[in-house]
Amino acid sequence: MHIYGRKIFSDTENPITIFYKLKSKFKDISILESVIGGENKGRYSIIFFNIVENVEIYENYALKNNKKIKISSPNNYLKEISKLTKVKNHYNLPIPIPFLIGNMCFDLSKFTLPKLKYDRSKNQIHIPLAHVVRPTNLIIFDNILNETHLIEIKKKSQKSQNSLKKIENLIFTNKNIKFEKKIGSPSKFFHHMKKSDFFKKVNSIKKEISKGEIFQAVLSQRFSSIYKIDPFRFYRALRSINPSPYLVYLNLKDYQIICSSPETMINVKNKQVTLRPIAGTRKRGSTEKEDLKLKNDLLNDKKELAEHLMLVDLGRNDVGQISKDNSVKVTEKNIIEYYSHVMHIVSNVTGVIKKGFSPIDVLYAGLPAGTVSGAPKIRSLEILEEQENINREFYSGSVFYLDINGDMDSCINLRTALIKNNKIYAQSGAGIVHDSKPENEYLECINKANALFKAYEIAHKIT
Repeated sequence: MHIYGRKIFSDTENPITIFYKLKSKFKDISILESVIGGENKGRYSIIFFNIVENVEIYENYALKNNKKIKISSPNNYLKEISKLTKVKNHYNLPIPIPFLIGNMCFDLSKFTLPKLKYDRSKNQIHIPLAHVVRPTNLIIFDNILNETHLIEIKKKSQKSQNSLKKIENLIFTNKNIKFEKKIGSPSKFFHHMKKSDFFKKVNSIKKEISKGEIFQAVLSQRFSSIYKIDPFRFYRALRSINPSPYLVYLNLKDYQIICSSPETMINVKNKQVTLRPIAGTRKRGSTEKEDLKLKNDLLNDKKELAEHLMLVDLGRNDVGQISKDNSVKVTEKNIIEYYSHVMHIVSNVTGVIKKGFSPIDVLYAGLPAGTVSGAPKIRSLEILEEQENINREFYSGSVFYLDINGDMDSCINLRTALIKNNKIYAQSGAGIVHDSKPENEYLECINKANALFKAYEIAHKIT
């Protein structure tokens, strides 16, 4: 694998304008961004396109650039195709350069965890269990230095400056950006689970908790509506109202995953694994004084702290599966992180990867996260399988990338929508514990989905 690059000065452009300038020529274009700490702008944005390899992985077969291949298991096949080949970097850039980007569905965990069974008849949306792409071209923006890096990944050593120059010309000679005109008005979201049914399911889970089967389970519900406009408008709306550490517009063949997730699934850098459990939330205050009051209230809430501790323990267990003995540590505990609309209790769990484990093995160890399943994890998942009675597919799975240094980053698919066949799907959940009130848990699901509902409305208005 050979990496080539070209730096351009682009203070008159931004990731969105460049995305639109390339969108008509490269139909497979996607973007990854990040906003940390509630700011309106993160440092890096990554556009990628010109996909050379598109792999859809199902239960017993895969489609590699539309060619059908029999496979023994989806999890083993994903590991096989994710191996990093020898890299010769002709362009030294001090930030990650992804070579493989994709989505891993929640239901892939049914192939990696014991006792769980996958039933494809419970799919409603019908997307692959895992779907990954290898781009030829990336555009990496440094939004602080106003620098733009044009990247090309080649299998063989060859001159790339000509093709990179063509992309540069597309960016700077194309002065007219064509935005889609406003089309129609938004429809209402259909709730796939009746409120009364949700209440019954909460009470059923509480009975299992009373019997000592579990401590917590995260019950989710799905919403859907009609969507007939450009999916990228939804991304623009979502990134504006809910800036998050993981902003994703992932364009995968015949569907798009659009995400504004606050939470890391699991991260690998220089052989160190990092997992950051998030549990415990308050709204942001309107003043610094109110923020401080809400922060203290959150850190003194025994119920929130107990749930967070349980998830930290789950995280330590997940990281411990693939880490060297005595390397797992909680390096930050019960700190408050601030986002645009909310604050969360966050802890940091780290470990050093055992020899023989790949970044994909690490991802499997964290899938699904405790924050979207429950504790103990396996029994909670069995109970959720009965109560939800659908495959979650995209929701609470993971968008991830592997980079040329052998590192990986991934998020949990929260505050995430999927658009396919003129329909948009959203999903959200609430952690059910022994003293949960069904009405409160139902409202928590709605509140978590509100950013997606609002973005849907805004997407129909922006130009």
